[in-house]
Amino acid sequence: MDIQLESASDLSASDNFVGAINFKIDDSNPALSYGGISMRKSRMTLVNDNTGSYAEAKSLSLVDGLVGIGTHSPEATLDVQGEVKVGSLTTAQRTALTAANGMILYNSDTGEFQAYENGGWTPMISDLGNLEFTGSVIDTADSSAITLLL
Repeated sequence: MDIQLESASDLSASDNFVGAINFKIDDSNPALSYGGISMRKSRMTLVNDNTGSYAEAKSLSLVDGLVGIGTHSPEATLDVQGEVKVGSLTTAQRTALTAANGMILYNSDTGEFQAYENGGWTPMISDLGNLEFTGSVIDTADSSAITLLL
């Protein structure tokens, strides 16, 4: 394994650079894995890249209390660039959780996304059921026909 270490002690530099560790897992096969850890005054980034160029690196960044997955510059408390997999649990596994308002999951027994809100699990997407109209005009945004099934 080849490890290179760079560091700087001057925190007053314009980019507030503290240090970096760059590594290559296997010198004989550079496609295996490259990576690095860089630290700045208000940022820490972990990078994993199998190309060696860091141009398409997978990263985990902590910037001023914001967490970025797949981005070096998160713009929210959790900023994920790419797909997200939500936990898939059976109803029994879900019931065994110590649930808290705001939790979300995919219930594999019912085949639906669920959220825990106001002390209970509820489907995140549901049938609207019966609609009651109080006005005299029903219209669609594109003026297409409305079909009523009785």
